[in-house]
Amino acid sequence: MEFMENNSKLVDSTISRRTLLKSGTVVGASGFILPALAATAEGATQSVTVNFGATDEPVSHRASGTLYGITADGSTPADTWIEPLNPGLFGGGGARLSGGGWANGGQSGYDTRWNMVENHYIRVTQPNIDAEYFIKFNDLWGADSVTVTGDDPFPGDNGDWSSYESFVQQIVSDVTAAGMDRSVIQYEIWNEPDLDMFWPRSTSQYYEMWERGVNLLRSLDPNARINGPGVTHYDRGVMEDWLDMTINTGTEPEILNWHDLQTGDDAVDAADDIRGLLADRGLTDVSLQINEYVPANNQSPGYTAWDLCRVEKSGVEWASLANWDHCCDAGALAGTLTEDGTQPTGRWWLYCRYGQMTGSMVSTARSSNIDSIANLNPLSTQSRIIVGNNGITGDIDVTLQNVDQIGSNKIRVKVERSPDQSRLGAPLVAQDYITNVSGTDHTVTLPWNRATDAYVITVTQASAPIADGVYRMQATHSGKVADVNGSATSDGATVQQWEWWGGDNQRWIATNVRDNVYTFENVNSGKFLDVEAISTANGADVHQWAATGAENQEWYVEETASGEYRLEAVHSGRVLDVAGGATNDGATVHQWIDRSESQQRWQFIAA
Repeated sequence: MEFMENNSKLVDSTISRRTLLKSGTVVGASGFILPALAATAEGATQSVTVNFGATDEPVSHRASGTLYGITADGSTPADTWIEPLNPGLFGGGGARLSGGGWANGGQSGYDTRWNMVENHYIRVTQPNIDAEYFIKFNDLWGADSVTVTGDDPFPGDNGDWSSYESFVQQIVSDVTAAGMDRSVIQYEIWNEPDLDMFWPRSTSQYYEMWERGVNLLRSLDPNARINGPGVTHYDRGVMEDWLDMTINTGTEPEILNWHDLQTGDDAVDAADDIRGLLADRGLTDVSLQINEYVPANNQSPGYTAWDLCRVEKSGVEWASLANWDHCCDAGALAGTLTEDGTQPTGRWWLYCRYGQMTGSMVSTARSSNIDSIANLNPLSTQSRIIVGNNGITGDIDVTLQNVDQIGSNKIRVKVERSPDQSRLGAPLVAQDYITNVSGTDHTVTLPWNRATDAYVITVTQASAPIADGVYRMQATHSGKVADVNGSATSDGATVQQWEWWGGDNQRWIATNVRDNVYTFENVNSGKFLDVEAISTANGADVHQWAATGAENQEWYVEETASGEYRLEAVHSGRVLDVAGGATNDGATVHQWIDRSESQQRWQFIAA
């Protein structure tokens, strides 16, 4: 297929960014307008390949961050919704909070916004999240496109830089007072200085603001990590001019960032070109970051997955999802959750599956409208493949090459579809089968009826990983075992974790019923490990029940690390989990979405 160039035309640069981006267009510093996503091509057949024999760099989840997405007090959403994503980057500066920011509200207006920054920093740098955080100076100033506009004060107006210098000094003072780790914070001098709604002043005044800000930051904080220019999209001419300015003034950034908010932009092409610009100028130690991506008019799971694939393949160090509909005090993780931060959307499941990737990335080849990324876990027993769509429908062939690298030619293929839904309790299982691959390749055909859908394919070794026998099932994180409460023999007796003491209520008979599917019968009661009421919900109790032959008593057993296994309930796709990662006797055993955490991994020890 050929890629066609589009004609561009001049537009009024005062049109609002939201209006332009909602229509799928962005005005850059050059004043040109680019078109939205082309009409969907129907009935197209394209193919992509995933080569398990060509491993690449370790999994890093570089595209898993979000702009804002957490409430101002840092409390919402719950860790349940953040941890599975393995996010690497968050950012904010109190945009659109009351008080006017520094420009119109002085110290008190600034303090309201700074409190949000500090609350976010505390939340996202906790060990269970462990992300970096970029501090948005323009939002702390009040220049968030709503609060401070063109008639209000901006840094350097009338040649007066005193307020701006006091502002920068205040930020560094507050960073120090809060004990912020300089290795995980970034200072963003200004957001989208190429748009009037964020910077309604001249380029020369912006350049002077940059120079003064960087020099002052480095004098106050020698370990400062500064990012910029944060432009709306990559424009080679704009970037060249900006880089040359930083070199001439000795204010080169530690991190070069830009936004990917325009349908038709390509993160891979942009990153490659920027690396060339940096190399030409002898800048070898500058990291790359896309701290807003996915355009406003293409927030479906399908296009988000496409953009995610392109960002992942770009090799930037960090990236964060743009926040359009829930900015800036909603705990909705940039619209991947409902506005109250309590329910997942189709896009959340996409990032959840991305966050579950471990091991190494593997090579994939795209078509013109379909791209994918894939991993191979450390034991080479499982791969997850995210497949994104840039606007077509029709059958899509995903060819899996060198399937034998999964550890066996007998594989389980599970295809999940994430539709564009504002609430989605779980991805829809489109296919789930076990096959013996003849040769080394296998093709999965996706009937892509709606371009807005995203697909995730999970490929797992399907041979039986453990021998039939009697075992104690020991939780990796606690060293305690799955135990029927009180040695009860009745239906519905709960399963908990408990210190191993050798009782029959702690012994389980593992029986391979087919492929890598097992049942587990308690030696004491003769009853089976069972998910209560055939529930598919997170947190559903696991108890014992008389044999029914139903899938809520059947478990896929898959080795994830040497001697460690995940137990996935066949009916729900959720895994056996110790609630909250608790380590005490009596902690509840239930089912939960797989987050690849140690309380969801079990060892089988002969008993």
